[in-house]
Amino acid sequence: MPGPLPVLLLLLAGAPAARPTPPTCYSRMRALSQEITRDFNLLQVSEPSDLVFLLDDCNALEYPIPVTTVLPDRQR
Repeated sequence: MPGPLPVLLLLLAGAPAARPTPPTCYSRMRALSQEITRDFNLLQVSEPSDLVFLLDDCNALEYPIPVTTVLPDRQR
């Protein structure tokens, strides 16, 4: 029978630390679902912040002028 000291040391040491399990597909889906629900609830309680159009020209709104970007010299 072991003496009281080794038993006492085992009790004080506690259980070995368990590694956290990696996220599963279900746990990831659940976390995303909770995030979407939280964001949706925030949108519901926030004030609407409708679009502001600076043009009264309906044609310009339906067919906007395409924006061209200039590539840096090294990507040409």
